[in-house]
Amino acid sequence: MPVYKATLNKEALLLMPEDERRLFVTIAHLQNEIRFCLYGVVWSSDFSSNNEAICQSQISLNFFYLKTLSGKLYEGWQLLKKHYYANKNIAKDFDLNSEEEGKKTLKELGKYFSSSNIVSEIRNNFSFHYTPEKLDQEILSSPDDLDMYIAKENDANTLYYFAEVLANRGVMKGVLDSTNLNPISAVSEELISISKTFNKWNMLYMSFVIKKYGPEIWEGPATEIEFDDLPKFKDIKIPLFTDTSEGFI
Repeated sequence: MPVYKATLNKEALLLMPEDERRLFVTIAHLQNEIRFCLYGVVWSSDFSSNNEAICQSQISLNFFYLKTLSGKLYEGWQLLKKHYYANKNIAKDFDLNSEEEGKKTLKELGKYFSSSNIVSEIRNNFSFHYTPEKLDQEILSSPDDLDMYIAKENDANTLYYFAEVLANRGVMKGVLDSTNLNPISAVSEELISISKTFNKWNMLYMSFVIKKYGPEIWEGPATEIEFDDLPKFKDIKIPLFTDTSEGFI
């Protein structure tokens, strides 16, 4: 699993047109944040425990990452609308000179965000914006018990699970109405799918800009980085409940 460290040449970067440079560095930031959220979704998605408290905590944590991911995807699309599509020079340059795969991936994103979608619904009501009336409405129809967990000595293991149930039922309502699929799986699969498409375009755009400016964009040759004892991706799990007997944050 080779990983290489490369350094951009600051002077070359500053010679770029300002609007192109701004989009380039922001796409890099967006790519990181989508990936961070996506990892959280995958690493918190083990609901196999026989312990009800652990299962409920994992659902809560998993949906936190899903809701945050939806917000980042939505804001990423707003970024493209405002700083890619609205900039005729940047959009025309990419359309005329990029590989077909990049243009195809961009069309897929446009098709997804051109109609109602889970990303926009979650972002507008449950991720970056709190909507008390929507959570309150769920109390009337939710069949779930209003469970909560209180840690005796600190708040590290406190979980107001009932609040997550209400919020997450709001997230899943559209899926419950439109499909017979497991709603948790349906939401997760859609967000993971659009995340992969978005990250694919991000990488293709980054590559396009780097190739456009040639070798001068690099400070020097890339060097391979060695890591000791990296965990296997599939083995990583993020729990919510932990042993805090030796302290916490």
